[in-house]
Amino acid sequence: MLLSEEWLGVYILALTGGVLYESTVMYYIANRGNFSPKQSIINVLRFPVLYAVLLGLLVNMFGISLPTELDLYWAYFKGTYVVIGMMIIGCSLPRLSQLVIAPKFLSIVFAAQFIVWPLVALALITFDKAVLQWFEPEIYKMLMILAIVPPAANITAFAAKLDLNPEKAATTVLLGTLFALFYIPAVLILSGLY
Repeated sequence: MLLSEEWLGVYILALTGGVLYESTVMYYIANRGNFSPKQSIINVLRFPVLYAVLLGLLVNMFGISLPTELDLYWAYFKGTYVVIGMMIIGCSLPRLSQLVIAPKFLSIVFAAQFIVWPLVALALITFDKAVLQWFEPEIYKMLMILAIVPPAANITAFAAKLDLNPEKAATTVLLGTLFALFYIPAVLILSGLY
């Protein structure tokens, strides 16, 4: 919604880095709470998202053109991506006996997600504008958008699957999403990117 159609592919490629991090490093660390290092690596290698990203990169790298019929499904996917994330949270919450607000955990996640990472992104943008001048203004917008979104809903799914305090994860994602409703527009306006 915030960028023109021509930048969608670049944004998806930028998003791929986050998906790979979540599917490898984060999922490995989460698995280490219950499994040995070897079993944790095996669990990561069984994670389907890795193969979806790899397949997408290979299709792009080899210039394989996909049937135009898939364009219709792509248009539907763009609209449902956020809805699916909210459904993950919604499906996780009813199975929980209670929402758990852990102030220390919540403050660490919020500080990292809503203060540290946006400041790092803003510093990179400022440095590029002043020194490198590699990127166009649309890339700055993408970087800020990626830096200010709330914690991903799939964290709740990971926590539930691995039995790692799913109540705490679901509460954190829910509160982060509610906070982001006000935080994202405020940051975009105050940063001058919109």
